[in-house]
Amino acid sequence: MGDLTDWVELKPAEEELAKAEMVRAAREWLALNPRDSDAVGRYFDHWLYDIFGHDQSYLHRARSRQTE
Repeated sequence: MGDLTDWVELKPAEEELAKAEMVRAAREWLALNPRDSDAVGRYFDHWLYDIFGHDQSYLHRARSRQTE
């Protein structure tokens, strides 16, 4: 996720917090079962939408393309 590295570059005063979040994201990722697509989806949803506030309409557009 580029958002984590962007955070360090764009807000150097928050570097320690950003690094702690990088470690948390990595630990959560490593704890996942990669075969559990629902868990993987929840992980990305959490980080992209809950943590970094990305627009969820992108998710809906991407999923609708998959069903076409």
